[in-house]
Amino acid sequence: MKYISRRYILLVSLLLLLNNLNAGYLERFNHPELKWNYIYTGDFNIYYSGDDTVEAIKVARILEGFKDSVNFVLGTKIKPTNVILNSYDMVSNGFAMPLGDIIFIYTKPDYLNTTGNIDWLRRVARHEYSHIVTFRALTPFGWGPFRILTMSSIPTWFYEGIAQYCAESWDENREMFLKAGFIDNTILKYNFLDQTAINDIIDGRYFYEEGHSIVRAKMKENKNYIKDILHTQSFLGLLFPFQFNYLLSTGHLFYTDFEKWKSEKIEMYKIDKYKDNAVISPVKYVKGYLNNDSIDIYCGFNDLDRFSNELFYMKENKKYNVDKNAGAYFDVSSNGAFLIYSKKTHSMSGTLCEDIILYDIEKGKRKNLTKYAKVTNPTFFNCSTVVYTEFSNSKGVLRSININSKHSENILEPNDFEYLVTPSCYNGMIAYEHVGKTRYIKIINIDGYFIDSIYSPQGEARQPYFYNDSLLYFVGYFDGKPDIYRYNLNAHIYNKVIESVAGVFQPFVNKDSIYYIDYRGKSGFLLCSEEREQKIKKTDYKNNFTNVPLPDYYPVDIVRKGKYNAISSVRVKEILPLIIPDYYIQDNSAIYFNPRLGISALLFDPLMKNVILGFVCTNIRNPTPTIMFNYINSIYYPTITLYYMRFPFIKNYYPDSGKFEYDITEEGVLLVDVPYNLSSDARSYSGFNIGIYHTRWGDVTTRFADLSFYYGIGVGTYNGDVLPKDNFSIVVNEKFASSKILCYQDYNLFNIHHSLYKTYKGRFIYHYNYNYYFITGDLDKTSVFTNKGRYDDIPNYKMPQSFEIGGDFIIARNVGTNIGPFTLPYLQQFSMGLFNDFYFLYDTNYQSLSYRNYIGIRGIFKISYYYITLPIEVGYYYDIKRQYIDYYIHISYGVKI
Repeated sequence: MKYISRRYILLVSLLLLLNNLNAGYLERFNHPELKWNYIYTGDFNIYYSGDDTVEAIKVARILEGFKDSVNFVLGTKIKPTNVILNSYDMVSNGFAMPLGDIIFIYTKPDYLNTTGNIDWLRRVARHEYSHIVTFRALTPFGWGPFRILTMSSIPTWFYEGIAQYCAESWDENREMFLKAGFIDNTILKYNFLDQTAINDIIDGRYFYEEGHSIVRAKMKENKNYIKDILHTQSFLGLLFPFQFNYLLSTGHLFYTDFEKWKSEKIEMYKIDKYKDNAVISPVKYVKGYLNNDSIDIYCGFNDLDRFSNELFYMKENKKYNVDKNAGAYFDVSSNGAFLIYSKKTHSMSGTLCEDIILYDIEKGKRKNLTKYAKVTNPTFFNCSTVVYTEFSNSKGVLRSININSKHSENILEPNDFEYLVTPSCYNGMIAYEHVGKTRYIKIINIDGYFIDSIYSPQGEARQPYFYNDSLLYFVGYFDGKPDIYRYNLNAHIYNKVIESVAGVFQPFVNKDSIYYIDYRGKSGFLLCSEEREQKIKKTDYKNNFTNVPLPDYYPVDIVRKGKYNAISSVRVKEILPLIIPDYYIQDNSAIYFNPRLGISALLFDPLMKNVILGFVCTNIRNPTPTIMFNYINSIYYPTITLYYMRFPFIKNYYPDSGKFEYDITEEGVLLVDVPYNLSSDARSYSGFNIGIYHTRWGDVTTRFADLSFYYGIGVGTYNGDVLPKDNFSIVVNEKFASSKILCYQDYNLFNIHHSLYKTYKGRFIYHYNYNYYFITGDLDKTSVFTNKGRYDDIPNYKMPQSFEIGGDFIIARNVGTNIGPFTLPYLQQFSMGLFNDFYFLYDTNYQSLSYRNYIGIRGIFKISYYYITLPIEVGYYYDIKRQYIDYYIHISYGVKI
């Protein structure tokens, strides 16, 4: 009797999202050295570590002042929201989590460290709260699980457009970015914009800015534009896709509105052309440039997939490397002996830092002036003193340090939430950006006494550069885009000398030339130059210093505050009924259904120090329990994961008695993860894993222990849509098992893994994996294995190609080559085409060769909404050797963090 048992976990997979939240993720974020507290304002629970008290109050004020307007615009009621302020900064962002309505904010992000932009905290808090309110607006009948359906078809531009519109104003940098996209013809076309997945760095930014601009334009036409769409989608989205509901809400196809918006923008920009004044440069994306006598100093990168800024100098057409992973800020001493620059590092506990490095040009040696600090913007005051910005709690302090003694002291300390950044020094004067309510330039001496300032109510003044005692160049945002101005300290007037097409930055003047960085979209950040004696484009007298607005804060009442307890704070987030389909096909004819019914639950505390996820159910006929339990504890080092699953699969059905027979699969894991960073390189990660495993397949039970060490260097993230750009890791495993039934991969002793990801045609991604490992243990085999995967043409995923040599076997495989794939709009990510799957195995002991070959049709459909992905793959194939037809359905799930 032939039987087929299929494993189907359908929408229930979406209810088990945090199953992917294993120790491998949480171990980087637990930081048990941090002591957590909370404040409660009535509508916001804000959790923060001990040194984030000021930021917690600031965020409370921001959100209390913002909640009424955003809930009114989106048509929702105000409800309590949890906000997590993480003082450690593994990533420079925040995100909103649909499960539990939680906002995570990284309060000391990389972005803040390198720009000093205090608006970031206000921006990210309001942006993420807008997402939370959007989630609530899409929750029919107030039941969270329905969001899975109503949110699943909404494209990213609409989510991000709402958040950008509600939380932020349209500014010059956004206009610059969008204008460059129109000039280069690289904005997202309709079919790409109308997707639910972000595919690369540049495209990801277009989702935000195009979405923001479209929503902004539509809201001018109809103030209920957002509210109408959300209301319709919150109910009809249970059955119909977003495009249909958009038409019902607005009376227009989104395609029509998109083309209208695009035409208006083309008319507005009149598609200017860039100047032909780019300087030949060794890097495409220039982050900084300086010249000193006979050397030219560059900082930047050529590959958009790698944001590791390379710092080097050119002398007599020869390149001299300084640092291949430097920060964006550097300076050279007036005598040409030293370079000073910032560099990202991280402490042994994993907290991201930024330090100042001194480089001796003649000796070619580096030394740290700071270690595990929060500093940036170093510049020489004289040949022995460096001025820089240090981030202390919630302010950016201007400090100086002696490069010989390393003695440092404050020059000027601002108020909370004010930052003094990007200093430039000349002849005893220091010009810097004062960031508070706005950004303007202030000039002081080394003792902190005021000399002059540059402020205009028309816009911000940034990036000062001294040319001499009386002339200072800077970037002014006074005419709707960043242009370069020259300020006369004696006459107190400023003149526009470089007018940009999209945006220009970082002026540097050397003799008769002005050098600057010109943003030209996907063409890069190009180094350009013009003659210093430019025709004056515009002249203005400096505004009075007393006109600078002071920061204002919304008053907030703290209802309750205290210390955070990760155990008592655990709450039930979702309890859901569960249906898991299962059936048995007998003799390829009769089908007998026996679904499982049960209940699932998800519990966690707001900081996700304790995560409990599980379900229990049973088959309706011949009941037998199906159980899944997953518990993750990351309160202390190490992180502990406890996992157990019992899943019965139908083995047989007896029509006479009407009974089902089951094969029981059982798995239990106790995993202990101890992260330990061996390097201060901000890209590195390492640690130890200790695991105890229990598996049961039918009547065979196996138990084994696993001890592994891992070390890796990587850039980027992997969440199913945004792939890591480059990753290298070494894993050493020693495993002890009670049985020899495990497949050989479970006996890895030494494994080298290399992943390389490259963009394709500016939008798509090639993905290559190479694994080399040696296998020992009870099986006593060695193996070298490589596999290569390529992902291109959204979403034509090409399966791995592999070749393996073992102690007594040789395997080669060419898996799943698609022929003629195509992508359809509206369906997020969908591809379909013919495929073939061929592999052979040569047994070296018996000198026998066997092979298998399939040909068929395969379709891949991927639902991806915000933090949830559900790839579904269906194949119908013909086995050429065995001459029979079969099919398969493969369903996966994931949560993007």
